[in-house]
Amino acid sequence: MSVVDVDRLTKSFDGRQALCAVTFSLQPGERLVVAGAPGCGRTTLCRALMGILAPTSGSARIFGHDALLGGRICRQRTGYMPAQPGLDPELDAAEHVRRRLAHYPRASSQRAGQLLERLGLPAGLCARDMTPLQQRLLGLALALCAQPELLILDEPFLPDAPAGQNAAFARALERELDARTTLLVTAAHADTPPLTMTRALLLRAGRVMADGAMERLRLPCRRVTLRGVRADAPALTALRAFGIRDLPDGVSFFFDGGTDQLLTALCALHPRDMTVEEAGADDLLALAGEEGTP
Repeated sequence: MSVVDVDRLTKSFDGRQALCAVTFSLQPGERLVVAGAPGCGRTTLCRALMGILAPTSGSARIFGHDALLGGRICRQRTGYMPAQPGLDPELDAAEHVRRRLAHYPRASSQRAGQLLERLGLPAGLCARDMTPLQQRLLGLALALCAQPELLILDEPFLPDAPAGQNAAFARALERELDARTTLLVTAAHADTPPLTMTRALLLRAGRVMADGAMERLRLPCRRVTLRGVRADAPALTALRAFGIRDLPDGVSFFFDGGTDQLLTALCALHPRDMTVEEAGADDLLALAGEEGTP
């Protein structure tokens, strides 16, 4: 049975669609990064999966149960860390965990205490005295304390945080996961999470732009930039380049053919300068946006 089944999920706020016909499923042990620019619907999706928001149409099912109607059943097997964990500054780490465990009667308080130790969080440390990394680790502890089978983390890796802090959070998370844990992480860019993800789902304006294995989204094509070449050059047409963009002194495009074919075209184009890079998931998301893909 799928852990997550989302079918044509749509959510509107005052006539504006935050999610539009989103469809995907997650199998046990999958690690999915949901990526897209701010306002693309990442947080709305997480809240719909947790049964916090009712869909306008479509459905979201967790472990076979409707995420909204079967919310309590779903939450017993799901850990959730919102983008803003909402910690009480006057409470210490142990009290935060104790209050969370009240919602999980079968969870072990002893294991929760050990979790704080492994994460390096002093039980008596108040949230107001924690560093930003410690506050995020406490948010993670609250999501993990009931040993969830599904873990949903909404933007746990902050784009403005020092790289070392995000790496430390990733190491702590990796230590707590096992092969059976299904993980959904949101981020602005598909390559943001500094841990192994198996799959990416790219959102733009609430719509799914791409969904697939990380390897396929990272390595489908190359992005080529040529200086001193016009976008209407016949050799580019013959190359079947796509996503062609005029630059002030050249052109850029995507290419998914063989190296020999590219080299032959370059000989005919005589560029003054060039760069060739592997295109990633975020490149494809940007391309889809530029071309107005629905």
